[in-house]
Amino acid sequence: MKINYRHIFITLVFLVLILPLIQSFIPIVLEKNLKGYFTVEPKPDLNKSDYFSGKYQEKYMKYLDDNLPLKATITRINNQIMFGLFNQSNLSDLVIGKNGYFYDKPYIKEYYGESFIGNYNNKVKVEKLVSISNYLNKLNKKLIIVFAPGKASMYPQYIPDEVKKTKNDSTNYFVLKKQIEETNLNFIDFNDYFIKYNDTSSHTLMGRIGVHWTKFAAHIASDSIIRFMEKISSIDIVDKKYISIEKTYNPRDPDDDIAQSMNLLWNPKGDLYSYQNIEYIKDGKVKPRVSVISDSFWWTINGNGTPWNQFSEYYFMYYYKHTYDIEKELNSYVSDDNLIHYIDNTDYIILLSTEANFSWFPYGFIEHFEKVYKLKI
Repeated sequence: MKINYRHIFITLVFLVLILPLIQSFIPIVLEKNLKGYFTVEPKPDLNKSDYFSGKYQEKYMKYLDDNLPLKATITRINNQIMFGLFNQSNLSDLVIGKNGYFYDKPYIKEYYGESFIGNYNNKVKVEKLVSISNYLNKLNKKLIIVFAPGKASMYPQYIPDEVKKTKNDSTNYFVLKKQIEETNLNFIDFNDYFIKYNDTSSHTLMGRIGVHWTKFAAHIASDSIIRFMEKISSIDIVDKKYISIEKTYNPRDPDDDIAQSMNLLWNPKGDLYSYQNIEYIKDGKVKPRVSVISDSFWWTINGNGTPWNQFSEYYFMYYYKHTYDIEKELNSYVSDDNLIHYIDNTDYIILLSTEANFSWFPYGFIEHFEKVYKLKI
């Protein structure tokens, strides 16, 4: 029997065209929501003004486009083809490196000094931090500067050849580190620590398909921060006890965050991940009040449970904008009254940044603190 390929092709095209319609009435495909930062247009309300001005039709078309049945699946299929066949992604800042290592462009730019703001600007920043720290010391409060590790610094050998440049010391990281270490600022450099520890560690500290430190590494970091707080204040904070460590090739959020944001059908190859099982020893221990101003690296520590198990009062100012306590988001920006309240009700102020953000770290806190507390630096 002769096979009629034309009929087969027409039938397949017809099925593809009517599949979204069928999906809207009978969900035959269990779709996973797309990951990333975007807004979905809600169904617009019909009113006379919007209808005759054309705004209703415009909004409704956007609503249909955002809520098209099977859109997520079709998007994932397209992304999988781009990545699987052409080693490309639709993420504008993603750099696909050697051996399956993914990078965000800002990390590479800082590593090679492309975002360097100069010796003078970094010097002024450090001098102002010293003045703020001295002011807080008079209030019996401690300022702690924390540098998180960066993917480009941790794995420079996997940066693709087409974006590699000559490495030099004119970077914000190198200059800030040198200048801070010449002061009396409380300072923890996890970038330096994890680079040294990475080659000999039997645990993945920063995975190839993630941009942040792993959940395992974040526990190590939070432990070190707690020990540092104890050392500079002579107190005994609630302890974390490791019961066991589970190893798996199945990453837990956010250890595969870049891969998730690529919206593929399946994740690229990751690493062997370690996850601690923990209990907290609270008897006879204290819980300090802590305020944190940080980039996204603090979210992993937050998700690991440190704040609600080891802090009594807690404010997390994400990029010094959205503020969260242990339970919820409090506000979308830090007002003068907010800052005064957070400082009044804290024992430690932690300023944390990774290499991608050193050029604008600590995100407006210095200028706001100077204004509110009338510091002339």
